Amino acid sequence: MAERFAFRRTLRFRTAATAVAVLAVGLLLAAIAFDVVLGIQLRRAFDRELETQATDRALLIGNGADLTSVLNALGDEEFVVVLGADGSVVDSVGIVEPAAVVGIEPDRAVDLVVTVVEVDDETGADTDEVEIEPLRVYAAPIDGGGLVVVGAEDENALTARTAARPFLVASEIGLLAIAAAVAWRSVGQALRPVERLRSEVDAIAGTGTGERVTAEDNGDELEALAATMNDLLDRVDAQAIAQRRFVADASHELKSPVANIQATIETVAPPVGTPEWDSLQTTLLGETDRLRSLIDDLLFLARTDEAGITPKRDRVALDDVVFDELERCARSHPGIRFDAGGVQPVVADGDRMQLVRVVRNLVENAARHADGTVRVAAAETDGGVVITIDDDGPGIPAEERERVFERFVRLDESRTRGVGGSGLGLPIVAAIVEAHGGSVRLSDSTPHGLRVEVSLPLGD
Repeated sequence: MAERFAFRRTLRFRTAATAVAVLAVGLLLAAIAFDVVLGIQLRRAFDRELETQATDRALLIGNGADLTSVLNALGDEEFVVVLGADGSVVDSVGIVEPAAVVGIEPDRAVDLVVTVVEVDDETGADTDEVEIEPLRVYAAPIDGGGLVVVGAEDENALTARTAARPFLVASEIGLLAIAAAVAWRSVGQALRPVERLRSEVDAIAGTGTGERVTAEDNGDELEALAATMNDLLDRVDAQAIAQRRFVADASHELKSPVANIQATIETVAPPVGTPEWDSLQTTLLGETDRLRSLIDDLLFLARTDEAGITPKRDRVALDDVVFDELERCARSHPGIRFDAGGVQPVVADGDRMQLVRVVRNLVENAARHADGTVRVAAAETDGGVVITIDDDGPGIPAEERERVFERFVRLDESRTRGVGGSGLGLPIVAAIVEAHGGSVRLSDSTPHGLRVEVSLPLGD
């Protein structure tokens, strides 16, 4: 249902539907006009036919023709009445009471509602059944006096129009179907270049490769749209370059003062009579270390954005890396138990320093959020190496697990609760793992918490 309504919101559907609707209204108005004009023309032709029949009979009677033969020359459902000079009925033939046409004006076709006597189809004699019917009559004068009145049922005048209406409706439906198909195809062809531009912009945006959309030199609106898209891409690339340059420069410039502050805090002699100095020094060193780590992360991401990641291809013993990082992390998180029972000897192809950073970020992240235990495993599987880090913390909702790989994303207090993550650790992990041809994903740990699973190519 949602897909059907989404389909109806497309520009192609709305444009084609509008064109068909306009055409339908036009065809309806044209059909009404045609029906009206056809009715008028048929009525005129019918009146001319009655006039011809009445005039011819009046001429024959005026020339002394036999009245019976003149009257017997009768068409389907017609009648003829001959009136004398005094207006009385001389003779008649047909299905109408002769007295009904007495007093009719000559030389004009008029509508007349009369009582029609039904005729027996077998004997030809009149029956007792009568019917009120509208008639169309015409009276022609006879030389020497009198009138010849000829008429027929009024519905005969519009029989052709009635028969034409089904064909008219069928023709309109057929035209609308053809118009809908043509409009759908034409609009699709017209929008195809726009879709091509959209696809090119989607593929180019954010890559920083300098590619631009194809602008055909045909002088139409699409050429102007392509030029505007290229200008927009130029501005986006320029802003991205300026942003990366700013982050890189700022990170580089901050490294020296932070290092100086840390060195000063570590070497300065404690003031006399201030026993709080040890606590203050520990706090300052911790915050300085966090600031230095944040600057390193920003500088790493800035360099990644500028030139990408091109890892070395060395044989790295991941089990050694894991044990080293667990030992280091255990010193800074004395309240957490680290379980490395699932770590097996495994080797991967890659850059050792970058893989150390991956393991360090993941272990540190797990230790910050764990309630008491972090479990790490490493093993070969399906031609690759899989490292899993489990913590027994509050975990991350499934709908939020893609967002944590975005930069500076920090979830609610259930996951951060004052532990001070910068929101750059997991994006760095994802960038390094992807550059190594691997993947990283998050899932539920057992019995609760979060599991991070890193897959890397197996080393020789």
